[in-house]
Amino acid sequence: MGDYWQPTAEMFSSLFTNPKMTKKHLMRPPFKYILHIIIKTMKVQGFAQGLYTEEELDFAYYQKNKMQKLVFLQKMIDLTEMMTGESYNISPKSIAAGKECEKTNKFLQGIYKAAIHGDNSEGT
Repeated sequence: MGDYWQPTAEMFSSLFTNPKMTKKHLMRPPFKYILHIIIKTMKVQGFAQGLYTEEELDFAYYQKNKMQKLVFLQKMIDLTEMMTGESYNISPKSIAAGKECEKTNKFLQGIYKAAIHGDNSEGT
């Protein structure tokens, strides 16, 4: 099923217009794109405040060490699973490598659900 990206696009398009929710990017989301989605969601919804340092919210931080990407993603996976009560059954390695894109989109949808739920995730 090739339309797994559409619910993700619809959800996040209701929050912001940039980054654009395009089929090209959501079919196999690169780390930088995912980072932008998360940062924008944090700014718009006040979600996950305090989860990351300023350095971790700068893309340049991830260009030297792949492990830093995995830590970033694992933090968001853990928070999202805790906030939604769902398991996304995906590893940070799979997301960073552009594998299991359907699961990555389900995870992004989970971020959206957690962000709009309204519970305070600060300091979590």
